[in-house]
Amino acid sequence: MNNILKLSVLAFIILAGALFYFSNFALAGVCSYQNNYCSNNIENNYPSCTYHAYKDCAGNSVYWFNSCGNSQDLFQNCSGNNQICKYGQCSVYYNPAPAPVYTNHYQINCFDNSLYWYDSAGSIQNLYKNCADANPCTNDICSSSKCQNPLRCDGTTCTIGSQYYCNSCSSIGDNSCNCGETTATSPNDCKENITADLSVKFFSRKDINAISWDKVIQVGPNGNIYFLIIIKNNSTTTPVDNITVSVNIPSEISLLGNLKIDNVATAGDIVSGINISSLPANVSKTITFEGKTQTFTSSGDKQAIINISAGGITQSDSTTISLNPGQQAASVSSAPGASGFMEFSKRWYLWILVAVVLILLFIIIFRRLSSNI
Repeated sequence: MNNILKLSVLAFIILAGALFYFSNFALAGVCSYQNNYCSNNIENNYPSCTYHAYKDCAGNSVYWFNSCGNSQDLFQNCSGNNQICKYGQCSVYYNPAPAPVYTNHYQINCFDNSLYWYDSAGSIQNLYKNCADANPCTNDICSSSKCQNPLRCDGTTCTIGSQYYCNSCSSIGDNSCNCGETTATSPNDCKENITADLSVKFFSRKDINAISWDKVIQVGPNGNIYFLIIIKNNSTTTPVDNITVSVNIPSEISLLGNLKIDNVATAGDIVSGINISSLPANVSKTITFEGKTQTFTSSGDKQAIINISAGGITQSDSTTISLNPGQQAASVSSAPGASGFMEFSKRWYLWILVAVVLILLFIIIFRRLSSNI
């Protein structure tokens, strides 16, 4: 009986202890939120959990978590607008661009005045098209990834009047009678022989003070020669355009220049040719220039020849230069004393004038000084 009683008391003590333990364990997992803190009946044994301690992702949404790691309420849903939840916040998700794919014969660009293939890496490959065509009258270029062949009819590509020029260009108005043009089909290009109405005369003289001009003169070494050209348009209605004038002078004569047209000094070389432009109808134009004979020992007649051209047709005239080694250079006839004085006065007239002024001043000053004494 005593043993049964002892066993009963021991069983009751064990049962009471178990009930007490399990009751405290169950209450330990229950949170009661007070002032944003999670507390339980054993808070003296464990620290409290901080409310909304941090945010973290749960699925594709952001949730609050307390400091004990327990999930709390929803902060933000990351669905839509291509967003994902990452590191406790909604972030925009970008799809990575696909890696570039190498493409052969990717595009066509200009190189060396032709079109070439280029790959997707920008490297030149093989020829696509040569921009040069079969027409020599075109200016063949490559621009803006295209072949361009503009027609040029100004003579910079094909020759004016050539077969390609006549086939590709309009020859009317190019100031040249070509490509089968006639005076009837293109009167401006195929002008009639207007130079037939021009006349040219060539004269010379060895004395600048002589009144007349001659067709034949006789000169000696180191003598001056003066030339005169007269060009006249004998037409009463038609002007003559683009007249070129040139002369052939014997080698015994060197040109001194002094070129004048209608007595107006003009630049240019009469030997290589000058252009006197247009000559109106029934109008004359005079050209003068000077030369000087060199030292020579042989006598004979030489021709100085003038050539004029207009519209592709030339006309000429000449004057005869008779060379005489024994003839002295022409000089102005005058008394030796007078001639010497004139040459002296021409060279020294400024100094003579200054000397006269100084003498007069000296006389005036001397008289005043004399009167004061």
